[in-house]
Parts: sequence; structure tokens; C-alpha cells
Amino acid sequence: MSVSKEEIQAARKTDLYCYLRMYHPDKFVAEGRSLKLAANPSVSIKSGYSGYYDFSSGECGNSIDFLVRYFGFSFMDAVSTLVHSGKLNSVLPVANYSNKFALPESSSDFKAAESYLLHRGISQEILMLLVEKKLIYQDRRQNVVFVNEDRDFCEVRGTYPSKSFHQCRKASADGYWAFSLIDDPQSAFICEAAIDALSLLQLHLCNPSVPMTAAYCSIAGVMNQEAILRIAEKYPSVLAVDNDAAGNACRERNPSFKSIRPVLKDWNEDLLSMKGKLS
Repeated sequence: MSVSKEEIQAARKTDLYCYLRMYHPDKFVAEGRSLKLAANPSVSIKSGYSGYYDFSSGECGNSIDFLVRYFGFSFMDAVSTLVHSGKLNSVLPVANYSNKFALPESSSDFKAAESYLLHRGISQEILMLLVEKKLIYQDRRQNVVFVNEDRDFCEVRGTYPSKSFHQCRKASADGYWAFSLIDDPQSAFICEAAIDALSLLQLHLCNPSVPMTAAYCSIAGVMNQEAILRIAEKYPSVLAVDNDAAGNACRERNPSFKSIRPVLKDWNEDLLSMKGKLS
């Protein structure tokens, strides 16, 4: 894997505060507009800046330096991860993670959610199963909410085509969402988002050689390593993350896992392409 000078420059300028709030909220304590590293409170990351400062030693650095110094990333992985997160941050709000976890208030309506997911290639039959299992609902702002069985993790996705919106809320660092067609899954596919997990399931339904005995899981972002490890403790697991730099970095960080990857960027694009709906 190689990175360009342009990617290195972009990674160095990534808003580290937003990146950490989104992908590693459990490792920091928020203080005003700054984050303090829980393992070393003298290390501070200020909102709007692309670096960190250690008040005890005077050490400072950019976003790449931080991931290498404190999270053990290789230089290449740090660059790829930050570049990917920089693209996501233009459409994804900061993850909500706190001891005051609360699910979005539900609506009695499901029309906007249903229309959006049907447009994304998810079948009516799968949607009805999700509703029956109470793994999905529409909130009062007409967002789709994917919620897990324990009701302590959810993904919120906007249904308005002109405005992308995707948020994760969780009560613990290793939270995840899962759906399966059987009550006692024998394995798991680990995807980046709930729509990707459902899209992979739909693709497998079209392939008679794939037994439908797995749980299809979403970790809401490749940096949620705690969720990956939690799922792997419960099931023999296959990494099914995106076909991009961040997904490749995730596979490299987890070399013991079997993995599959979509032909296009993600499983939903593959599903829409198969159905002839990809624009």
C-alpha cells in the first residue's frame, strides 16, 4: 500500500477532534471544546485543530503523529484512515457516546424509512422481518434507526436524498447491530454499516450456495475494533468491510480474520448494480 503526497497533506490537516469523537469516543474525556486522553490526561486535542499537545512534556504533533504515537498505527495506515475519515466527516456528524445513552424518539410512521430502504435495494420481506424483530424504526425526524436487541446501540440514517446523514449512538465501545434469519446464528459477517449488512444478506439470498445461517453485523465504522473483537468472541467471523483504503487498513489490522470484499466500494453498491439501479 502506498500513499500520495496529497493524501499525506490531507491526513495531516484532518480535524483530529472530530475523528476521535467519531471513531474512538471511549478513549477520551471531553472538557469543553477539548478532548483529554483518558490514559494520559495531559494530552489534549482541541476542536478545530489538526493535532495534539502534551502539557506535561511539551510534545506536540499533527493528526498522523498522534495515531502513530498513541494508537500504534503504521504511517501508511494512519494516512489512509485519516483521509477516509476526512471524506466521511463532510457528511457524518460526530458520534454520540456517553453514559446518558438514549435512543431517538420513535414515530408511529414508517413510510419515509420504508421508501428510502426500498430505494436502496432492501426487499419488502426483509424490512418486515426487521420491523417484526424490532431492529428498525423511524424516528420523529423521519430518519431510519437501526437498533440492536439490547437497545444500547443504534445507527441513525437520514432519508432525504439531498442530505446525507449517518450517526452512531452507543452505550459501550463494543456495541454493534446484527440481524439474522435464524434464531441461533452459526457465524457472522462484519460490515461497516447496517445497510451494507442487509445488502450482503440480500446478495447471499440470491446465491443458493451460501447457507443462510450467519448473523449480518454492523460495527458503524472500521475503527470500532472493540466491536470486531466482541463479535469474533461470539461467532466465527468474516470481515466484510468496504473495498477502499480504510477497509484495507482494517483487514491488515486483523490478519487472522477471513475476509471478503465487494466488487464496488460497498455491498449496497454491489446490490444496486446487480439490480440495475446504480446511477
